[in-house]
This record gives sequence, structure tokens and C-alpha cells, in this order.
Amino acid sequence: MRPKTGSAPRKFRLMKFAFQLFLMLPAAATTLATIEPSGAETETVTVIGKREPIDLCLKVAEAKFAQWAQERVLVREMQTFADGTKTDSETIFTENAAYGHRLGHPWNTIQIVLRQRVAPSPEVIARNMKLADCQLLGPTQEAGQQATLYAYDYLPDADGSTTSGKIWISETSGLPLRQELQQRGQQPDPKVAENITAHYFYDSDVQIPLPAIQAENTRRLRVQQWVRDMQDGRASMGP
Repeated sequence: MRPKTGSAPRKFRLMKFAFQLFLMLPAAATTLATIEPSGAETETVTVIGKREPIDLCLKVAEAKFAQWAQERVLVREMQTFADGTKTDSETIFTENAAYGHRLGHPWNTIQIVLRQRVAPSPEVIARNMKLADCQLLGPTQEAGQQATLYAYDYLPDADGSTTSGKIWISETSGLPLRQELQQRGQQPDPKVAENITAHYFYDSDVQIPLPAIQAENTRRLRVQQWVRDMQDGRASMGP
């Protein structure tokens, strides 16, 4: 049985694509997709001599779960809008901070520790996804690595818009290497990207640029000053 039509606004779905938490970038939070077990395809794999069905949508959720458990994650994202304009951005997550900027613009930072961006389990991620018709497209190469490519459709929105995606998952690490999202609506919103491509890098492959470090140092000094002002009764509502 095919899942019922979903009601999540398409703009919110795109805002959640790259897990850009509270940064100056317009996107926010994570690419956590949900699962509808009644409509998901399955593949069959051999596990210790027996064959068991594996939910393809859960495979995507497991990769996203593993992704946000990494100590360092770099997201390089390109958004393409209905008028053909494009926006490139970078977001870096470390154990205790997040850094983000649009290319050609200053870096902004926020304090966020690892445990704040890790979901309790793949199943929790799956419950927050709106995926249907997940498909295994097969083995491929991505960023010089052996990978498995999956495709999926999000549940249609109430306004009739449709969204589909692809994700390249490393055969070695089980982590996402690349992700794409395409959206088509009856009435395109010029403020909402129609296509998003994100490339992911992890841990030792992630270096924090000096301007991002300087922005974080400035933020910390500003917070320290705000705390002193609070203690003196001179602070505003926030740093």
C-alpha cells in the first residue's frame, strides 16, 4: 500500500537539507528524512548464512545517523533557484562549534557540541523522514571511493509539489559522500531552491580556515563580555 500524501511544507523540507544549525545561512537543521514502512521497497541481503529483507529507506537513515556522529563534518552545498541563480556555501561542524558562510561572505559561528547534533538512533531519524519509494540504484564511484547509490521520493506535499533525492554512501565507511535534492512545484517559489547538491567530508579531511577561527574567537569574546555585563546588570537579552 502506498503511503498517504504528506503535509510538510516544501520550503521547510529544503531548509532542512544540509543541517545548517542556527548559522547565518538560510537553511537550518539536518537532512533527516522519515520513513513510511508500508510504502518502502526492500532488498535482500545474506547475513550469516540466511537471507533477510533490508528496508532501503532505513539504509538512508542509518547513513545519516552515522554522518552526524562524526567529530568533524564539512558540508559544501550548491543551491540552484528557479531563475537560474546559484548560491554556494560551506558549513563545518566540530566537537564544540559550527562554522558557516556563503562563499565570498564572512564566516559566522555558533556553539554546538557533538551530542546536540547526534540523533538517538537511526529509527528516530527514520520517524522524522518523509521518504517513499526508496530504490537501490547500485554500485558507483564518488570522490574516488566505491559507493552505493540510492534514490528516493519524498511524500508529496499538500500543495502538489514533489521532491526527490539521491544519496551516495561510501562502501568503506557507510557515510554519505554526496546528496542531491530536486523539487518541482505547481507554483515555483523564487526564494526556495529547486535543486541542491551537497558534498560531505569528515574528520581528518576537514580543516578550519583561519577566518572561521577568527570569527569563533570574536564570538567567544562577545559572549564573555555579555556575561560580564549580565553580572553588572547592564546586559541586553542576549550576546
